[in-house]
Amino acid sequence: MAGIWARPRAATTNNEDMNENKDKTKKIICIGECALDVVFGPDGTPLGSMPGGRLANAAALLAREGLPVVMAAEAAADAVGDTVVAFLADSGVDTCNIDRFTEGRTPILSIRNGTKRYTRLQIPQKTQ
Repeated sequence: MAGIWARPRAATTNNEDMNENKDKTKKIICIGECALDVVFGPDGTPLGSMPGGRLANAAALLAREGLPVVMAAEAAADAVGDTVVAFLADSGVDTCNIDRFTEGRTPILSIRNGTKRYTRLQIPQKTQ
């Protein structure tokens, strides 16, 4: 289940403490998928790619607005995962809660004719 939660402020005893700690304790926590979206033209030709996952993109947009955002997700320790995590970090998202797993791959999703299809593209593994 994906979602966005705002962490409540810590309980305080007076208004001065509350105002002093207000900006330090609020965080937006986004929990969702990290993926790479590949955009295809009408003839099936790949036009480009971009980091994806609805909540990952929401996290990046919120962080770019200066809000403290933490992303909780998974991404493989592969080139696609590196790209998505770097995009989030460059946007100002705290990525310390993204689990970088070593077995499997970060999802690559396709967008055709403006419609996102949640079919994972199969990329052949390198033979060594």
